[in-house]
Amino acid sequence: MSIDKNELLGGMVANGIYELHLIPGSPVLYRNKVGDIIPLGNDVLSPDDTKEFAGEILSPEQRAEFLNTNEIDCALSVPGQSRYRFSVSMQRSSISVVIRTYPTNIPTFEELRLHKTISEIVRDIQKGLVIVAGPKGGGKSTTLASIINYMLKERPLKILTFENPIRFLFKNQKGVICQREAGLDVKNRSLFFENVINQSADALVVDDVYNLQELNSLLLMSAGGIVILKMIATSLVPAIERLINMYPVYLQDNARNTIASSLEAGFSQVLCRHTDKKTLIPAMEIYRSSNIMRQHFKDNKLQQVYQVMGGAGREAGMTNQEASLRMLVKNNQISKDEAMLRTSRPDEMKKLFSQAY
Repeated sequence: MSIDKNELLGGMVANGIYELHLIPGSPVLYRNKVGDIIPLGNDVLSPDDTKEFAGEILSPEQRAEFLNTNEIDCALSVPGQSRYRFSVSMQRSSISVVIRTYPTNIPTFEELRLHKTISEIVRDIQKGLVIVAGPKGGGKSTTLASIINYMLKERPLKILTFENPIRFLFKNQKGVICQREAGLDVKNRSLFFENVINQSADALVVDDVYNLQELNSLLLMSAGGIVILKMIATSLVPAIERLINMYPVYLQDNARNTIASSLEAGFSQVLCRHTDKKTLIPAMEIYRSSNIMRQHFKDNKLQQVYQVMGGAGREAGMTNQEASLRMLVKNNQISKDEAMLRTSRPDEMKKLFSQAY
């Protein structure tokens, strides 16, 4: 079958499809709202079909890169339609493509069913590090987009983003935004982090951090502005541990002090299947800085950090993954089996279920 690019991409928007998979030997597949992969028709794709499609969506420079690396991640905007992200790779000597589209109208906190504490933190924070973490496919990019849009709407800030690739397009409102894409707007990642402090941004948003030089640049900027760091991690504590472990062992005590002093807030989420079997709902983790939390970090007592988030910290709007999952079960929004599937600490989840609500 021949793939009509305009028809395929336009059909995604028209039918509310957010993810397509093009794999030779299979029909076009789509992922529904609860994560299942389903055939879209019966016509089977050939290697030539996917090769031709990849040739249409990739620029000459991107095609050259793909020939060298056998994989590429890129984005494309279609005016009046949507923005698309393409992940193109080789498999069994043929090309496969994953297509994702992002809504032009960025969802609000309420539409995403996020914890009310998030709006309080985003409204009031003046400086410091904010981590937005979660597993791949956990919805963190959409949550982050909602946070950025809220800040643009409510606060007169200059926001600078470094994305790989750009997923959502934002409009200047009360605040203004400068979006930079790795490989397109930023040719040298190291140079970006060296110069970022000179960009005069009130808030910096970065897609993950890969080495100690980058992390030190972010921590330096967080001393006088807002730094929002997106990270792939099962929950907040593993994300923070990864940052600490970027330092040599002999510097990790100092690193804990520095990160504890810089970290103002953290959000983590995992998407769960709602009991209605039609939608997904996030189980959130929320961290807020305090003297006791900073001291636990400095003393390398990360277990206590996690316990406070799910216990005494609830008065300050905090929660941990198990407490959030348990509340969703209590409210009949997810099943116990779903909670056990989504938790990163199944033994702790079992203990919590054994206690009275």
